Amino acid sequence: AILSDSVPASVSNYGLLVNPVHVLDLAFALPGLVIAALLLMKKHRLGYILTPIFLVFVIILAVALIGMAVMLKIEGISDDIALAGFFAVLAVISTVFLFVFLSHLRSHKRDDRSTLYRQADSVVGKYSADKDDISLEHDLNLEEE
Repeated sequence: AILSDSVPASVSNYGLLVNPVHVLDLAFALPGLVIAALLLMKKHRLGYILTPIFLVFVIILAVALIGMAVMLKIEGISDDIALAGFFAVLAVISTVFLFVFLSHLRSHKRDDRSTLYRQADSVVGKYSADKDDISLEHDLNLEEE
């Protein structure tokens, strides 16, 4: 469309200035991917949660776009199949990143659990099951002698 200086048919058919799907991608998906990447680089807990979600999203999106490009070629609507190749590479790279990420988490899982259990034991051991023992004075060791 840019090279031929024309409005794409998918946009002009609806009388809109831009394709709504592209707007949604740029408004939500792209910023979400960037935020997840930044949080993961900072080793923030939310980054570890969002990263696999967004990687799976990219894989599913790429596979759907491959199918769309292939069907457009089969139906004779578009002759450009190179787009399917680009999305195939994107899907493979995202899949590799997902497996590396998950295997990295699995290798550190045992260490994190033992740390978590030690922290929980120190907190639980501090309090007894009796509600009367939990008080501000007990927590701060300000009990009268």
